[in-house]
Amino acid sequence: MQELQGLHNAAAALVQILLDSRCKTERLKTEFANRLSPLANMREQITNLPGKISSNLGQVRAVSEQIHELNGLAELVQAISTQSHLLAINAAIQAHRADEQGRNFRVEANKVKRLAADSGRAATEIGARLSSARRVTPSMHSDGCSTGIWRGRRSSAKNSGIRTWVARATAASKLTIELF
Repeated sequence: MQELQGLHNAAAALVQILLDSRCKTERLKTEFANRLSPLANMREQITNLPGKISSNLGQVRAVSEQIHELNGLAELVQAISTQSHLLAINAAIQAHRADEQGRNFRVEANKVKRLAADSGRAATEIGARLSSARRVTPSMHSDGCSTGIWRGRRSSAKNSGIRTWVARATAASKLTIELF
């Protein structure tokens, strides 16, 4: 009987060891799953990263294109300002020649001159801000590479007519001022 009692005690100890092992295994399994979950999330985020980068790059490219287009508009506003300034100077000359009859015309010419100066300052400010924005968001090619030189050449070709017109209007303005 003693032998049987010894076997029973050994079996009970073995069952207890197996139960303890099972509990430890379950705890390890839970702990392992808890540690694996963030890794799985990280893996998913890393997998999605190229798509997000591509999407963000597309948005930066779109903003860069809009800045490029706005630059042409700022140059156009500057050209209109220059032309308005020339018209105001010519109107002032005509008002001066008309003497007393041109008094009201002179007042209007001064208003046009102030408007031209204000729009010129606004165009300069817009150009400065666009220039700053271009430095922050470089022009991008469809493959995602920065192409400032390529874009600059295209911009120069597109806006060369506006730049020529502005240069001519500025020269004419200086000539008119000298005559006045």
